[in-house]
Amino acid sequence: MSKKDNKNQDLKSNYKLWFEREGEYIFGPGACAILKAIHQEGTITKGAQVLGMSYRYAWGVIKKIEKKLGIQLVETYKGGTVGGGGAR
Repeated sequence: MSKKDNKNQDLKSNYKLWFEREGEYIFGPGACAILKAIHQEGTITKGAQVLGMSYRYAWGVIKKIEKKLGIQLVETYKGGTVGGGGAR
């Protein structure tokens, strides 16, 4: 195989996806990761911990998106399986 053929094997496609409304950035991969972690872990605290971020930071991202969209993305509730609370 020639060096020219080998260079083509290193070629990979990539993309970034984000959501906008009227040209204003709403959210992208980072916020999606937060929402996914919350869904998988069942709480904002555990979701944030899995991603190595603080609860306060994750909560702030969620609230900022909710304000821009005008909808609630995460439903919180009191009294999880061991007290405290949860999120869905």
